[in-house]
Amino acid sequence: MSEEESKYTAFKGPWRMVADRSDIELESAERRKEGLENPCRQRPKKMWVSQEELHRQKVPLYYRDYCAHWFIPWRNCLVDNNWTKKAHRTICHRWKEGWDMCEIRDNLDRIAEKKCLKKEGLWRKVPFSAEIFDDKRDKLMAKDDGW
Repeated sequence: MSEEESKYTAFKGPWRMVADRSDIELESAERRKEGLENPCRQRPKKMWVSQEELHRQKVPLYYRDYCAHWFIPWRNCLVDNNWTKKAHRTICHRWKEGWDMCEIRDNLDRIAEKKCLKKEGLWRKVPFSAEIFDDKRDKLMAKDDGW
């Protein structure tokens, strides 16, 4: 074998990198098997901000959804810049765009989930699971750094 051939070796690993499933995904898969999880949910929903943090930041109830982790820094940025037009247009626009995209994605997920449930004949028959208020979820969220 020449020196040049030994320098280059053939690729033997997987062609596509697939990340390991997170604890939340594994937990939702177990819940799905037990019939507690919505079978049409594409990805498990997760609150990145705890209820205590939402209360501390004085987030209105209307905005306490799965995209609150974008809303809080956007509003704080606007407050820091005295709610000026420049803050709305240039300084804080990244946070606003992130919040908008998160809201759009969440709405599209909800629409797809509803279509799937109707197709499966499970619409209004899947048991409600209040994931936001589960003690387990709050403990997991306390460990996880969402920022």
